[in-house]
Amino acid sequence: MEVEAEDAIVVASEGEESNGRWQRRLRKPSTKAKQDGEAQSSLDMVLPPSRKRLRGVSRNATTPDTQNDEMGRDGGRTMLQTLQEQMNEQTGILKIILEAWTKQEAHNKAMKAELGRVKDELQAVKDELNRTKQEMVEGMAALTSGQSSPSPSYADVAAHVCVQNLHLVDNRPPDK
Repeated sequence: MEVEAEDAIVVASEGEESNGRWQRRLRKPSTKAKQDGEAQSSLDMVLPPSRKRLRGVSRNATTPDTQNDEMGRDGGRTMLQTLQEQMNEQTGILKIILEAWTKQEAHNKAMKAELGRVKDELQAVKDELNRTKQEMVEGMAALTSGQSSPSPSYADVAAHVCVQNLHLVDNRPPDK
């Protein structure tokens, strides 16, 4: 029987298992396995004895409750502080947005008031223009009515048509 080396890993292939007989051969550990072993041994030297591993199982799997409580409180305080900072930042952003919205709303109200004034001024100009047109039509009618003729003159017909058109523009019923 062969002597197995301490660093060697015994491996049986699948084909050997199906024959019913087990052939064992020694293989050297891989580079990765060597690195893992070195890392574990350096950790064992650094960690306190209560934290060292024994046969692949941690001796002290849990930390004392007081240590967990302190770490939890510190982590909780840090998280609360972070959340508070985020809330303050978001509150500041919302205040800026509210101020901008308030300014925009005031600007909109001023624009609506200006629009109302412009509409009123436009209506006044339209009314004055209609009065001027009506006066012109009446003046032309007065000039042409002085002529005595059994049939209406071209000026009378034009004046009548202008009056009709003015009433259509203003959506008012024509005067008779």
